[in-house]
Amino acid sequence: GTVVSALPSEALTRLLRIHVALANFPVADVVEARVMLERATATLAASTTTPDALASARAALTAMATAEATDRHHYNDLDTAFHIAIAEAGGNRLFADMTIAIREAMRLPILRDLERLADDGWATVRRELTVQHQAIYEAIATGQSAQAAELMEEHIRAARQLLA
Repeated sequence: GTVVSALPSEALTRLLRIHVALANFPVADVVEARVMLERATATLAASTTTPDALASARAALTAMATAEATDRHHYNDLDTAFHIAIAEAGGNRLFADMTIAIREAMRLPILRDLERLADDGWATVRRELTVQHQAIYEAIATGQSAQAAELMEEHIRAARQLLA
């Protein structure tokens, strides 16, 4: 088929990252864009992926359950890695690049939200997010496309509520 190759993937990622970071979109708009995009990537991953393609998502998920992941910076990095791994497992390079751009642009705002939480609030949020990530992973790994998409949407919306 036709492939648009005038702009390499890395250049597009940088362009989108800069655009999202500089445009100062309202958080609600970013959340809606993430919901649409990540529902699609979860659906694709559940429909087309192999266990090998999910290795990065599985590794991030496993690391989220470790003691080291109690550090908010580290957890945020693992969270980003998890979402990017799912997007990449779906096999659509443009979706993956867009996910990378949005997640990278949102990395610091999400980290600031995590840092504002009291220690007991952080422990609760960490537990809830990890459980949600596990459910998304299981739906994808077992090929449940519709369930993976629903869980991804619920996760993104719940995370926004937990961190607001």
